[in-house]
Amino acid sequence: DDLPADHDVIVVGTGMPESIVAAAVARIGQRVLHLDKEAHYGGLWASYNFENLREWVFERQNPVQQGENLNAADTEALLKPGETFVQVPEHYASVTNAKEIINMPQVQPEAQEEESEPHAVLEPTEFSLDTTGEHPFLVPPASMNSQADSASSSVGDLLPTSSSSETGIFPAAVPQEHRLPDTSATAMTTSNANHSGDSEPVQNAHQQTTEVQMPCPTTSASMGENNVSSQTSDSQTESQNVAGVCPCPNFIAGETSETQPSSTDEVLHEAATTEDASASEASSLDALHGSVPRPEDITENSQETREGTAEIGSAPSRSSVPAQKHEVQKEWSFDQFMQLTRKFNLDLAPKLLFSRGPMVELLISSNIARYAEFKALTRILTHHDGMLHQVPCSRADVFGCKQVQLVEKRMLMKFLKFCLEYHKHPEEYRGYEGRPFKEFLQSKQLTPTVEHYILHAIAMCEEDIPTLQGLKASQKFLESLGRYGNSPFLSSLFGSGELPQCFCRLCAVFGGIYHLQRGPGAIIRNAAGDCVAMVSNGRRFNFKWLVMESSYAPSAFKATEGVQSVSRAIVITNKSLYPAEKEQITLLRLPKGSAPSAVIVQELGPGMMVCPSGLFVIHLTCPSVSKTAEEDLMPAVELLFASASCKSEEQIKPKALYTLFFNCEDTTGQRINQNAPPGLIMVSTPGPHLDYEHAVQEAKDIFHTMYPNEEFLPRAPDPEEILIEYENNPGDHEPPIEAESEKDQEKKHEEPADRGDYAKSSSLEDSAANNNASGDFS
Repeated sequence: DDLPADHDVIVVGTGMPESIVAAAVARIGQRVLHLDKEAHYGGLWASYNFENLREWVFERQNPVQQGENLNAADTEALLKPGETFVQVPEHYASVTNAKEIINMPQVQPEAQEEESEPHAVLEPTEFSLDTTGEHPFLVPPASMNSQADSASSSVGDLLPTSSSSETGIFPAAVPQEHRLPDTSATAMTTSNANHSGDSEPVQNAHQQTTEVQMPCPTTSASMGENNVSSQTSDSQTESQNVAGVCPCPNFIAGETSETQPSSTDEVLHEAATTEDASASEASSLDALHGSVPRPEDITENSQETREGTAEIGSAPSRSSVPAQKHEVQKEWSFDQFMQLTRKFNLDLAPKLLFSRGPMVELLISSNIARYAEFKALTRILTHHDGMLHQVPCSRADVFGCKQVQLVEKRMLMKFLKFCLEYHKHPEEYRGYEGRPFKEFLQSKQLTPTVEHYILHAIAMCEEDIPTLQGLKASQKFLESLGRYGNSPFLSSLFGSGELPQCFCRLCAVFGGIYHLQRGPGAIIRNAAGDCVAMVSNGRRFNFKWLVMESSYAPSAFKATEGVQSVSRAIVITNKSLYPAEKEQITLLRLPKGSAPSAVIVQELGPGMMVCPSGLFVIHLTCPSVSKTAEEDLMPAVELLFASASCKSEEQIKPKALYTLFFNCEDTTGQRINQNAPPGLIMVSTPGPHLDYEHAVQEAKDIFHTMYPNEEFLPRAPDPEEILIEYENNPGDHEPPIEAESEKDQEKKHEEPADRGDYAKSSSLEDSAANNNASGDFS
């Protein structure tokens, strides 16, 4: 262990605010040591593949274990006179009530009939089995991840082969008494291990819906107390194209295929290294064209990009919306999910960026935007009168929408224009400042449809929110319109978990030291009670400041008031919530009433690099009201997705193939540092917020607490701007260079040297000066 012992700031946890603080401190030349006990960057902000997500959630379900096994005598030997130490919990239950529901067969029945086609199968796969219950549940081992890496990822090589028709989906090495009943045969319901174990068979079922109270996805010894129940549907239609993945249509947000940038080939090759060429070309091009344009493309194509941005028009009923190309739906199995595990990027805390929000401004001003890629949100939906509708946002959308009458269009345009400059017209809302926003809307004699659009799709607030807050939320939404298209939001490719890594990269560039799978074992305090050092793996590390994510802190330092949690659900479906000809990036807010609390719904497709082609990932988030996330979000899941038993719904609603519910601790509303000793600053968890405003502001406050006179994250130079000094550099002994010509000076004046090429026209810089900040409402 050759880590330095003395540091200016030690940061524990690689979540968003911690990573921003680490980057800001390293940027001003301070010594930073950044630790995380996890093997992944991001903490509670991370993105995981399918298998690792299941492992991560299960690990969080273990009972709290206080502290690493520190030897008191060894730790005391590290103390100076008058110092004491406080042990840090090794595990803390920041994630609770995890439950997954699997609504697909373990393996496709058709796979057993295709043994004669070598190109369509893989070698037999071994599985770990839980034999605690009467009927064991099949659990993929951790080795499946490495097997998926080495196996071919072509769409024809997805299904495991069975040893024989007698053994069904199991290898010959698995004993008969420990095999899961074949999914084409009778399925059974297994009760909790603490019950009597009686089960009722359900006949003639090919597919089973398995509810799992978070079993271990890699081992079988820890499932004794898990409740595993299996239910079967009456029948299942056999797929006509088992091995073929339904191709995703090209989705181009802002450009057509003819406007492909010249630098596509290199990026496409990098994005498609693990995919078959024919299957990956569409999704890779989607990522390129959907992301905000590169520097060399903005000058020539900025106007074309604005004109070509996916337009939100009228939205017919769900049943009349044309489905995506290749209507034949692929039948998925759990085994295929495991084989394609690395194609998933599933967020623990999905977020969006307001186009003119603090995160976008920080990415531009610090030049960190070069480390990430983004796409503009293409549509906003709302649930009204029992149906999903697209919400018009810009001027063109409003007047092109066929759902809204002409009178309502004028009402909506007039009110949105007022919201942009409400602070200039206080007489308009005088007397309503503290009254509910809905009452103010009613005073404007708006129709119920227009009120619904403003409340639940533009302001995205509750009806009883104070009027001033509602107007401010509406203004924030409208100000972000027109910067990168008709939507006010951006979404990062490969999931929200990419953004914390961008700040970690900048920290490392400026000398920050990183060590994953390592956390603090104890915090050392001096005689005055200040935190001055920590113990990790038997070593002492001194610091001036310790910045720590709140779940790491000892219980004595944590706030005890205002404890809250967030309810989360991750749903993987076989089609979009609102099918369209092109793949869409969707935001939906379900108002309170359809669920105990208002639910934020985000839908991402394969073009966002979060799932394989033919699938969609849908995130549901809300503040916790009930005891579990399932109780909070199941009404929304039942509203949006088809149930396992209803055949008529399956023709309209998407099918929830896999659903994961969990609760995550929310400390954003707490005064988390009220009990913290000097030298220690705790950082909050993600919370239920849609954007990154809270995280950015918290990071700024922490930085200015430690360094009040320093600039927060000044712009980082591009590599070509950095001058590396060596002895005997070329030119050291040459005469001075002559003065620049007038032509060179003019060129330099047009393109200032203090702004790098990427910052001048980066993916997050204003792509066109002619775009109105008001989104065409002025």
